[in-house]
Amino acid sequence: MRVAIVTSEFYPRIGGIETYTRILISELVKHYKVGIVTGIDQSIMDTNTEHIGKLNLSKTKDAGEFNIVAQQLRSILSAYQPDIIHLISAGLVVYAKFIHDILPIIVTIHCKDYTQPWQKYHDGNVNEAINFGLSLCKKIICVSNYTKSFVANSYGTENVTVIHNGIAIPSKKRLHQKKKAHILTVARLIPRKGHIHLANALRHVQNHCQWDIVGEGYYENIIKEIVDDLPVNISVNFHGKVSPRTLESLFKNASIFAMTPIELRTNDGIDAEGFGLVYLEAASYYLPVIASKDSAADEIIDNGKSGFLVDPFNYSNTGAIIDDLITNRSKMSKMGYCAFHRIARKFTQAKSTSQLFEIYNDCSIQSGGSP
Repeated sequence: MRVAIVTSEFYPRIGGIETYTRILISELVKHYKVGIVTGIDQSIMDTNTEHIGKLNLSKTKDAGEFNIVAQQLRSILSAYQPDIIHLISAGLVVYAKFIHDILPIIVTIHCKDYTQPWQKYHDGNVNEAINFGLSLCKKIICVSNYTKSFVANSYGTENVTVIHNGIAIPSKKRLHQKKKAHILTVARLIPRKGHIHLANALRHVQNHCQWDIVGEGYYENIIKEIVDDLPVNISVNFHGKVSPRTLESLFKNASIFAMTPIELRTNDGIDAEGFGLVYLEAASYYLPVIASKDSAADEIIDNGKSGFLVDPFNYSNTGAIIDDLITNRSKMSKMGYCAFHRIARKFTQAKSTSQLFEIYNDCSIQSGGSP
């Protein structure tokens, strides 16, 4: 089988959709021939993947450029002759009307790509165009039930399924160096990720601890202004963008992983956390996870056992939970153990890719392609 991946979010960009695509391709190339269409400034690192095109998919300046890109996409896909076309984010289905007659289309919806799309569209309302594009897809994959709820409210549930993201589970237990309590947050420095609310919660922590913040973003200076006023028992390190090796070291050195995102509702739509792959990564290091109720985290975390689901605006409660875990190290360790074994059962890379491959095969057979 030949699979064509179409994405506007790829290396060197960093984020959840980029990570999803990287993991997906790493599994796909083990079983199928893979061609990928990316944005014009993006590149692929896997030599087993054919880079079949670079197009300005998401940021066209007007209807004329959009139509040119659409025709170029159709030509590229027609020449590659895949059995399946997989659009990696919701906004790209605005191109479905140009390509749906070639081969079956599958699309993955993460959350903001649907609820607050950044896709440029010049012939009417982009949300309506996305919903029309979804109607032309053979299968719509949501990364969580939380994301599916947004799709159901606006589009419906026909041909919609949920496949949770998964990660590779380490074969050996990852050891930690926890002489001092370290709270780790790995996220872009933007309002939705909730850094300011977590900082306010840390004001209620009595124990000494260090907050390690990994990530970059336009909200950095505002976050720094807030954390500058934290009490002296809370030290903060901004690490910025780090290498995979440094990130691994920070995870190993952490005691607790905390990220408490919020739902931001504006006239442009809803900015929300559709899944949270980083929660799985933290759990793979045997870390208890503190996450927000306002996200898909309740599908990942067993509240009170593998972590805690908190109201991000209830600062005293979140602070008390963190304080209790720092004080009670045996509870922290037990919760981290539960976190690891929960994801090892429910959120493996093998499980999620197996579910996806089943969809690929079904759609290909229905269209007369080869499994």
